[in-house]
Amino acid sequence: MPALIAAGAIDRDADGTIVRVRRRALLNRWTKDYSFLNSNGVTLDYVAPRGLQRLIEHVRDRDDICMTGSAAARTYLPSTSISVIPLTLLAMYAQDPRTLAKELGLVRVGRESSNVIIAPLREPSLLDQSRLSEQGLVAPLGQVLADLLTLPGRMAQEAEQLMDFLSETDLAWRE
Repeated sequence: MPALIAAGAIDRDADGTIVRVRRRALLNRWTKDYSFLNSNGVTLDYVAPRGLQRLIEHVRDRDDICMTGSAAARTYLPSTSISVIPLTLLAMYAQDPRTLAKELGLVRVGRESSNVIIAPLREPSLLDQSRLSEQGLVAPLGQVLADLLTLPGRMAQEAEQLMDFLSETDLAWRE
């Protein structure tokens, strides 16, 4: 708790009860110690030869993966919103990334050429906490935001867009 207090993420009263949570500050503190690419074991990079939309259609009904990053963020935004960046990278958690990639016909490439990144599920409970969307299972909101802030490219801008939307109805996201 001292680290969260020092980061300005929480306030406590004299009894030690948490009386205020600043979610942006909490998320910023979390991502000082966390990175999608480095905190989830070996992440594997691939190209989806038939494109990301077709890949999303193929994983939509699977219960052994959940999407995060840009694809997941879009499911938390209202349908009338347009993302600030195009969908160029699909990030997922999977129980068995190599087997999943083989089943989906993904081609292994270096990070600079990839449009799919798959991380192993380090916590199986992540699937239980995921929510079902039209796109398939998506990681919980906090996980999606932490991943967006630490994935390569301009995904942090998408995290900011989502947090701005959340702040319209939840004061804890305003600071």
